[in-house]
Amino acid sequence: MYAPHTARDVAEMLEAIGVASLDELLRVPEAIALDEKLDLVPAFPEYLIQRRFDQFAEKNRGAGYRSFLGAGAYRHYAPPAIAALAMRGEFLTAYTPYQAEVSQGYLQAIYEWQTYVCLLTGMELANASVYDGATALAESAIMALAATGRRKLLVSRAVHPNYRAVLRTYCDGLDVAVDEIPLGDDGTTNFEALVELASTRDYAAAAVQSPNFFGNIDTPSNAALEAMKASETLPIAVVAEALSLAALTPPASWGAQIVAGEAQSFGVAQAYGGPYAGFIASTTEHMRRIPGRLVGKTVDNAGRTAYVLTLQAREQHIRRERATSNICTNQAHCA
Repeated sequence: MYAPHTARDVAEMLEAIGVASLDELLRVPEAIALDEKLDLVPAFPEYLIQRRFDQFAEKNRGAGYRSFLGAGAYRHYAPPAIAALAMRGEFLTAYTPYQAEVSQGYLQAIYEWQTYVCLLTGMELANASVYDGATALAESAIMALAATGRRKLLVSRAVHPNYRAVLRTYCDGLDVAVDEIPLGDDGTTNFEALVELASTRDYAAAAVQSPNFFGNIDTPSNAALEAMKASETLPIAVVAEALSLAALTPPASWGAQIVAGEAQSFGVAQAYGGPYAGFIASTTEHMRRIPGRLVGKTVDNAGRTAYVLTLQAREQHIRRERATSNICTNQAHCA
């Protein structure tokens, strides 16, 4: 534990060594002081210095480790101050209490997260995160099943294979069929096939990823969107690289009703595959079906801004087996 010195403590120590002040103690004697400017390079921001040292390190012979970077796990620069703040006790607690409103700072941080997810996706509502992008897709599919009452799903083969595997794991236990939309020769989804499949009116939702697993922009064609609208098949946008949302057209603008994504690239460490931070955003039509926690903003009886967990009746600690999902606090700290 660090206990700072009082002014009296400092004065007593200075008197003991025979100096009048800290400035006198730290003053460089004129006999050895440098009276000319040093020939130094201009100052650089921290990330450029880190990049420069990485370039020096690349001149060394590697130890032979294999890099598994990619496919949704990327090393993006995050200022060290972020990690230092995130590790403070105000954020990193043993467990989020069920009276979470006592932690107003934490709730505000989650509220800001939800706000920025909505800004990036164009959606009206976002949750406080889920485990990762794969569970975000699976939970989004469950939302669509509940909204439509159907028992079949469509997913593009260009969606991350791990995401599709988790989706199938969820659906196996629910007796839900998952059919795949084939690819075209250019590595994008065959939307003509999607039009034909959607016309059967059998499917609750169709999930398409952009940029897809092969790095291609893969947004549904107008014909595919019209077919999904006519058949009441919900369009789900999958986002494995969240930074793409800052450069591409938001999913809401082309008609997505649910967005399922992975936020690791916002600065979460690769950490051998997790923990990461998935997110789900949707239109308000699906507000009572969205899983996870929702932080709302209000005012207290004194007129002060207050943050609360809202719509908790959806959650398993209240509704038990009738809850929208068993996901609760998950890894919201990453968000």
